[in-house]
Amino acid sequence: MKKSFIMYQAYNDAAQLLTDAERGQLWTAVFEYAATGREIALPLTVKIAFAGIKEHLKTDAEKWQNIAESRREAGKMGGLQRAENVKQSKQMLNLLKQNKQSQANQAVSVSVPVSVSVSEEKNIPPTSPPLGDLVSFTSTNIKLPKAKKRKLPKLCAIPDGLRSVKFYRAWIEWQKDRRVRNKSISIDAAKRQLKRLSEYSTNTAVDMIYQSIENGWTGIFPVKTEGPPRPGSVAAIAAKTVAQLNESEKTKKLANLW
Repeated sequence: MKKSFIMYQAYNDAAQLLTDAERGQLWTAVFEYAATGREIALPLTVKIAFAGIKEHLKTDAEKWQNIAESRREAGKMGGLQRAENVKQSKQMLNLLKQNKQSQANQAVSVSVPVSVSVSEEKNIPPTSPPLGDLVSFTSTNIKLPKAKKRKLPKLCAIPDGLRSVKFYRAWIEWQKDRRVRNKSISIDAAKRQLKRLSEYSTNTAVDMIYQSIENGWTGIFPVKTEGPPRPGSVAAIAAKTVAQLNESEKTKKLANLW
């Protein structure tokens, strides 16, 4: 419901021709029409002045009604859009939670035994366990070295076709070998290697990993198959020499038969 309206200077110009009593009737009719849209009975002179004012009020009321309707529709659309945004945000949060839970399930924990060495100069209680075991007892004569914090390698998602205990062990051995040689694998490099390994079967991928470990390579390559030695190589010369010796032995045996 509209609670206000615009008064124009032209209204006062029209009212100047009326008496004070007629002006009172005119303004009463204006406020009544603006509030309820109802026309009250007026004398002829006042009715003529009110006719022009009524058209202004009617036009302004229609404009206000159109603006209110368009704002109402815009509010509905905005509310629907906000609801859709909230729905999409909740779906995205659920997907992120599921992805994080999936990555946590794929994580592989590896336990590494730690040996504690104790100086022989210290007085070890007679009930102490062997030095190779993990010891946990209180003694003022023994000072155990503080364990160094080691950075664990970041985890990469293992492709579906390679998720087996055999491949997990080979992959962990590969990362350990690279760390021992001070050539740790970056996350991007590990992703590329896993993508390349996913093109092969699990057994072939494991063989490729151990081939790189045995040869001290920094990359992973297809397994090399044994073929004929390259001409001119040491292996080719040795094979040729062995063949000649075998042929000579064969000739001697034939000669002895005759």
